[in-house]
Amino acid sequence: ILLGEIQNQSGGSGTWNISGGTGSAQSLRIGWANRPGSVTISGNGVVTMVNTPGDDQTGRVAVSQSSGDGTLNVQDAGILTADHINVGSGEGKGLVSQSSGTITANRWIAVGIGSTQQAEYNLSGGTTNAAGFEVGADTAGIVRVSASGILNVSGNIEVPTRNGQGIFEISGGTVNTGGFLQGGRDGNFGSGVTNLSGGAVNVAGDLIVQRIAVGTGAFNLSGGTLSVDGAIDATLGT
Repeated sequence: ILLGEIQNQSGGSGTWNISGGTGSAQSLRIGWANRPGSVTISGNGVVTMVNTPGDDQTGRVAVSQSSGDGTLNVQDAGILTADHINVGSGEGKGLVSQSSGTITANRWIAVGIGSTQQAEYNLSGGTTNAAGFEVGADTAGIVRVSASGILNVSGNIEVPTRNGQGIFEISGGTVNTGGFLQGGRDGNFGSGVTNLSGGAVNVAGDLIVQRIAVGTGAFNLSGGTLSVDGAIDATLGT
């Protein structure tokens, strides 16, 4: 499903509002080919991406791709399930806003994965579930968890993943994760900053403030609760 695309140079945009029933596809691209797209899942609407094992082009939700601005809103009891979700994967602006409902990515959610504009993921209510969560993957990304939002990550939260610039702001809600890693990886020099001013962050494994020789990391705790079952490695970083 493509929402927003140039047609015969006349331009266009795409909007999909689902407030009931179900929708499914192999991929959903919100904002495509220089044109904006918007999806709102509300009421009892359910959207499911169908994945073919071994094919990363399927099961994907791309919020902004190929220079189109993309906006995804999840409200009420709306449900979105995908193999993976990329926010800001083209030159356009990628924006996710979740005030309730459930978003699930069976593998990863990456915020800031190629766009020249800062990608955003705002979670103020409901629950987001992912195997991995990337705050600034290859480019700039900001994630905000507030109010009653719940973020569950079975693997690692990475701030950022590679060469990105990641900002993670928690002012309320709850973040549960297997591990919490800052700075890039695989020889990439990304920068990551986490600001915890309210709510709770629970880490089942280790919190690495800054991974070795892979960029910079800072963790600022001014309020809320930080609980780490493993180690807090502050050998590097701030």
